Amino acid sequence: MRCHLPYHLFFVLFAVCPLLTAQTGFPQADRKKKHNIRIGFEMGVNSYFGDIKKPALLREFNSELSDGYGFSNDGANQAFTSVGWGVKPEFFFGKNRWGIASGLRFSRYLTTLEPHSDFFYWKVRQEDLLTDYLTIRKFSQKSYFLGIPLELRFFTNNRDLPFQIYFKIGSAFNYRLSTDNDVVFGEPSMDKYAGRVDEEIGEPDRFHVYVYPALGFKIGRYRTGHTPWFNLEFHLPGMLLQSGVSSFSKSASGPGAALTVQIPLGPMAPIGSN
Repeated sequence: MRCHLPYHLFFVLFAVCPLLTAQTGFPQADRKKKHNIRIGFEMGVNSYFGDIKKPALLREFNSELSDGYGFSNDGANQAFTSVGWGVKPEFFFGKNRWGIASGLRFSRYLTTLEPHSDFFYWKVRQEDLLTDYLTIRKFSQKSYFLGIPLELRFFTNNRDLPFQIYFKIGSAFNYRLSTDNDVVFGEPSMDKYAGRVDEEIGEPDRFHVYVYPALGFKIGRYRTGHTPWFNLEFHLPGMLLQSGVSSFSKSASGPGAALTVQIPLGPMAPIGSN
């Protein structure tokens, strides 16, 4: 007894078989797909140079001014630094020689101000010819910012090398989350004025922009699957576009360095390929 397949069954088999073949081939195509995005985890430090910003009530040395004390930038030591941590996806294009990155960066800015002599003097009261001062050994201000970096970089070599030089132009748009002022008084009995001095010092600007051209070095290759890259770069120098980032410093520029570890989403096409 013969078994004959209906004609419509042949039609179904003829239509479905190519689809099954295509479905079988999709995972293979996915495995060969090249990704152009890397996720980066960064840490950076910066130092800023510039003039001291003197709060209105601060005095440093004995003088013949009307209130008995004056101030000189040469009479104080100032340090202004920042440390940042961030997460940045980077997309590569232009045969993978160009990269554009953005993400989130958390930064802490620290300013310290100390006198060359024993004390600063902070005016707290003036009545007729009588003026009262607090003695202060040190000021420090910590400000915390959340920023959005935007960076563009270019690799100088058009081949996939394990060590490559790149140039970068970057910027960060920062929003201040909080500020802490710390004052070390000359005498413990003056600690009760800490809140008052904190208010009189004030707070930095709420927003600021940081711009930085950079020279960097990449260690790692495109074609090694999920192998991370290590990027070390130096700002040449970085520039603060506002002068109100600190209550004690007018710093506008300074050197910086950043270390970034980047992990690819998958195998990447090497430099020079589409």
